[in-house]
Amino acid sequence: MQEKELLQLIRKARSKDPDAFSSLIYFYMKDLYRVAISILMNDEDAADAIQDTILGCWEKLHTLKQEKYLRPG
Repeated sequence: MQEKELLQLIRKARSKDPDAFSSLIYFYMKDLYRVAISILMNDEDAADAIQDTILGCWEKLHTLKQEKYLRPG
């Protein structure tokens, strides 16, 4: 995904666009899983942690002050 597309998705998701948010989650899912499984070492616990993270992101994404913090490094 190009940076311009990613920024548009972030802006839309911050405005509570569920489709844009779903696209962002899909884009970041491998990273979410990799981090969760490396810490928790269990698929079920990792899935629960990812679910909690996604919910927290949906509820708090509007507070993100700089889109660069959501872009891949």
